[in-house]
Amino acid sequence: MYAFNEIEKLLSSNVRQILSDPTVYDEFEKQTSYIMRDFSGVDITQSPPPDWTKQPFAWIMEYLVSNRLSSITEEYRQKIETNWKAALKILDKHSTVGQNENPITPNLDNIEDVYSVDF
Repeated sequence: MYAFNEIEKLLSSNVRQILSDPTVYDEFEKQTSYIMRDFSGVDITQSPPPDWTKQPFAWIMEYLVSNRLSSITEEYRQKIETNWKAALKILDKHSTVGQNENPITPNLDNIEDVYSVDF
């Protein structure tokens, strides 16, 4: 996973302030890792995590932490929403979830002008 000092420059100042508490950072780091694993199948707890995971990790964490902010501007809300969606697209692009190493290939047969599909 990423240490706070590895991603702090990717976060807004308000979120950096909240996450500067190591206990709070650990809590959100775990939540972010679970989300990334659930959406992509990639376990970022491995060391080192894949390079492509750093930016979506920061965006997802920012999205989660933003709920703790007392007031946010509409512009900031839109920014974190856009970044959240971009992070999910990146995770989807690298996803291993639902991929089968041995996919079933259908066998099509023609039986008296009626097609039969066997899986």
